[in-house]
Amino acid sequence: IKMAYKYEMHTHNSISSQCGRFTPRELVETFAQQGYAGIFTTDHFFNGNIRFDMKNEPWKYRLEKYCEGFHAVKAEGDKCGLDVFFGLEYSVQASYPNNNAGCDFLVYGIDEKWLEQNGGDVETCPTNEYLNRIRSAGGVVVQAHPFRMSRDYMEHICLFPDCVDGVEVLNTSPSTLPLNMLASVYADHFGFFHTAGSDIHWGDRELLGVTEVPEKAVSDKHFLQMLRQRRQKLYIKPNFKCNGKRWEDFE
Repeated sequence: IKMAYKYEMHTHNSISSQCGRFTPRELVETFAQQGYAGIFTTDHFFNGNIRFDMKNEPWKYRLEKYCEGFHAVKAEGDKCGLDVFFGLEYSVQASYPNNNAGCDFLVYGIDEKWLEQNGGDVETCPTNEYLNRIRSAGGVVVQAHPFRMSRDYMEHICLFPDCVDGVEVLNTSPSTLPLNMLASVYADHFGFFHTAGSDIHWGDRELLGVTEVPEKAVSDKHFLQMLRQRRQKLYIKPNFKCNGKRWEDFE
């Protein structure tokens, strides 16, 4: 029997994301109890919907506060055997030239130490330059929900094919589900690998976007290598931990 391992690549928690309502324990339980091997934390970074700002504080202190969310989720994951890997969600700010506000990117494969030494200009560095710096260091950049246009802070769709490795082609946010096919066409046109993510903030997400791989990832680098090798399988599954829903609602 061939084994397969489910991973969640797009999550938010209440410690680091302003829009997150999951406590670390609730987030981990949601996936551990549904047979997942691991999750990535991808909380909004300093140019996005972060829970705190602290612009006048030193970069190292700000970063440590941001990473508290990841460390808290990882501690809960360690208790029950759910692997927790570090990631972040980078957003283009409204002040960026051409006003491409609302474009979001999921960043994987870098860590707190790298960000401390190389990431402190996130609020002033041009998007392409910052993301390609991450890629040059071995990190992976995935454009999240590239065709979503349901937010009042978004003026238009903007794609960044010169600074991404993959595209989130399956996002189970209700506002994004109808647009996933466009994301797939975009990814295939440029030869980017595909990912899935639930973009989950709380227990009301009815459907989960699963990224499944044939080996249990021993590290985030190992997992990302499988993505580059196109060994992933993407699909949607019901969230059986969805708050306030009846089993019949999934049928």
